[in-house]
Amino acid sequence: MDRRKGVAAAAVVIGEVPTFSSVMPDKVQAVKVLEESAELFAAWQNWYANPDSYEVKAFMDEAADVIQAACNLVQAVYNVDQQRDVDAINFQSQVFLCKQRNKRRGRVYQNEDTSCRL
Repeated sequence: MDRRKGVAAAAVVIGEVPTFSSVMPDKVQAVKVLEESAELFAAWQNWYANPDSYEVKAFMDEAADVIQAACNLVQAVYNVDQQRDVDAINFQSQVFLCKQRNKRRGRVYQNEDTSCRL
């Protein structure tokens, strides 16, 4: 099977992402998202160039790092914007709105009844 061809999945279940303590909504944290994204891109390049020999675990590890960095930044910005600390942010409404924007742009989901469970 050629892994370079698209295979649709119904959903990616991520689960709750605990954020780091004392995250700040500063440039360092914002750049961390970019750094982790660049590492994910490099892992994807390795996989794409050698789909039969490259270990996909490295790609998945980098994807998890991107999610962690993004969630840390979301938590930090939210806490400052709300001027209070919160234990958890329910991000499901933002994911739902993102899905709606993607539908309007003509992007197709494999199963319209499937939601992204975070």
